[in-house]
Amino acid sequence: MTRVWSGELIPLHIALSAIVLLWDLYVARRMTQTRGVPPVIGALTGLAALLIAPALLVALVSSSSLSGRALYTISWVWPFTAVLVTVQAAAATARGHIARAAGIPIVLYDAVLAAVYVTRWMMAEGYAAPDTLVALSAAQTGAQAFAASRLAILFPWFLHIPILAPATPPRRRFGTTIRVGLAALAMAWTALIALQVPRSTRALASYDRYADDRLQERPEGDFIIGLKVFPSLRTGPPPLALRTDLDLADTLAVGAITVYIAPEGATSRALDSLARSLERQRSAGRRLIAALGYPADARKQWRASPVRYTEARAREATRIAQRLRPDFFLPVVDPFGAGSRRLGGLGPTQWAQHIEALARSATASDPRIRILAHVGGFTRRDRLLFDWAARAGTPVDVVAISLMPWYDGAESLDRDMIAADKWIAAAGSAKDIWVLEARGFPAVHGELNQERALWGALAWATSRSAVKGYVVYQASDYESPTGLRAPGGRIRRASSAIRRAIRTLREREDVREPLE
Repeated sequence: MTRVWSGELIPLHIALSAIVLLWDLYVARRMTQTRGVPPVIGALTGLAALLIAPALLVALVSSSSLSGRALYTISWVWPFTAVLVTVQAAAATARGHIARAAGIPIVLYDAVLAAVYVTRWMMAEGYAAPDTLVALSAAQTGAQAFAASRLAILFPWFLHIPILAPATPPRRRFGTTIRVGLAALAMAWTALIALQVPRSTRALASYDRYADDRLQERPEGDFIIGLKVFPSLRTGPPPLALRTDLDLADTLAVGAITVYIAPEGATSRALDSLARSLERQRSAGRRLIAALGYPADARKQWRASPVRYTEARAREATRIAQRLRPDFFLPVVDPFGAGSRRLGGLGPTQWAQHIEALARSATASDPRIRILAHVGGFTRRDRLLFDWAARAGTPVDVVAISLMPWYDGAESLDRDMIAADKWIAAAGSAKDIWVLEARGFPAVHGELNQERALWGALAWATSRSAVKGYVVYQASDYESPTGLRAPGGRIRRASSAIRRAIRTLREREDVREPLE
């Protein structure tokens, strides 16, 4: 996967969204103060303006499993508001309250958004949406990737806001300029979404190649399927996540669980609480992978003193090793992805030194801990770090990679698996390989394609003898909408595929044992 971060455009996206939201509120206020506005259009405008801000808040907050359980019953408010704005704009344009040259682009833009948000609501509720609508929804995310950030597929808050059409005469020349500008913006966004539709259509169709993949037998029983649980912990596990994620781990009968711990959560008290919460999982024989994340002010700390930053993380690694006693410890999550966003552009040598320092601290406290080095992408710098971690003599015991589709679906996932094959073969190391973060994108490409993406990556992993583990990212929707459980609590269909895979591999192991 090629990483192209375009975060510099995020402020522009936020600014344009704020302008549209303020415009919608202004239009509603102006129309309530102007005589002669048709009652129907006035009512549509007033209701849409009343709903748009709280509906947007519901759409953003309900995307997380921590808050979505309370709001999923009203998640329909955002698509309903988008439909309402579309009807309002169409009525104002049809009655000639806004020039057709400005009104028609706004109506088309609003109609596209209404279709997108209704489709996403259907998918969130577990309904099967038509492929054409799913492709349109994915195209909207692709447009945000082009205009705002390549991370739009990972985070649910990259939304377009529908535009109300004014039904009152413009005030002076400035008002006309604003209307023309908004119409041009609507036209540009609509065109950008339309241009992404062919790519999204191909992406959805590409997942079909994984439908008939078969898992490779691992008669030695040397392959573990795990699950990442909880959000990144800054305190103890949230009660809701504690109950639902561990229940899912029990239901799937996974062999390992992964927890990501932010430095703020690596206190003795929080770690003791986490250790108690995981006692039943450990007693069931599940391996524990503990990953140390980044502090909220990571960039500031690093710029002040890289040495003090590393020393602080080393102390936290020691506490994790002493209090949590994990089977595996991950000192750094995705150095050239999340790490670059949080710390800046460190080179492979700097990351290797940082990993070494944290690994020494963890193993000094508990020598049985195995150290993972996570290589989250497939860029040239990732390759250099992979080669270092796979060499003999480094403190790394397991080299971990991430496998996920991207905007072009299975095409990018296939490229990453081919690259991983080349890297593993070139390294020629006896060190184990794990897939630490296996993801699909149910909110963008649909739940069927999430299942197929996870299954395709799992089939690849089981067919490579060097790969010993595979961890699904993640139990529920937290930092990204990629969980096996939707925010409302519904279990997505991919969980059945993971459960079937675990049962299949276990049954094959049981069958081979008597023969040996």
